[in-house]
Order: sequence, then structure tokens, then C-alpha cells
Amino acid sequence: MKIYGYATIEPDELKEMREMSLQATPGRLREIAEFLIMTADEIASGNDNSPDHFHFQDHAGNWNEELPDIVVINTNVYTSDRQ
Repeated sequence: MKIYGYATIEPDELKEMREMSLQATPGRLREIAEFLIMTADEIASGNDNSPDHFHFQDHAGNWNEELPDIVVINTNVYTSDRQ
């Protein structure tokens, strides 16, 4: 598993991170959990029509531009690290 992110200060520079922290309400954490399970199921299905990545913003209720997005890479498309 790898974690990448964009900083607020330098938003154009993608960086690999060794740790991430979430600050969210229990409801939002449940939405994230649902999104991750749904995404894992889609990737595990091996569907050739699955997208190469998935955005939490497309799944979340009440998402807006001020909130950070979570992007999950489809490891069936990008196979450099399947752990």
C-alpha cells in the first residue's frame, strides 16, 4: 500500500506520505468506510469496465470544494504496488 497526497500549501506537487490522519465526524468516517468497501468490491470484481481510479467526492453526500477528496487507485489498472 502506498499513500500519496497534495499539500494545501504546494497543491501541484504530489508527495508520497508515510502516514495520514483523518479528522472527521463519525458520520463522515462511516461514509469513507462505505466508499472504501464499495471501491474494494469493484476492484475485486475484476470488471474490465471499472475506472482506473475512484473519487470519494463522487460518493459522498454534502461534499463541496472546500473538503479534501480521497482517491483510490484501481490496482487492476496500475499494478506497481498491490499490497
